[in-house]
Amino acid sequence: MMGKMRILITDDSTNCLEAIEMLKAMKIDFFQISIDKISQSNFEVPTLLAPEGRFEGINLVKMYSKAEKNGFHKMIENPSVSY
Repeated sequence: MMGKMRILITDDSTNCLEAIEMLKAMKIDFFQISIDKISQSNFEVPTLLAPEGRFEGINLVKMYSKAEKNGFHKMIENPSVSY
């Protein structure tokens, strides 16, 4: 069974390098697509495309990474509700 597919859109900026290192350190799988400055028009880099949505900018990528690392998305997928 295939896990979640995430795509990280980057350029050569320090924010993108930070996002790459952070995702790798947290062992979050992703596919990286590098673009040049000319291609950037409709979004901010780094941008992470994940099953849960689009996360633009280093702050949202950090927020997603921390939530994923803490298992937040697993809790949403498999809620244990007690009444």
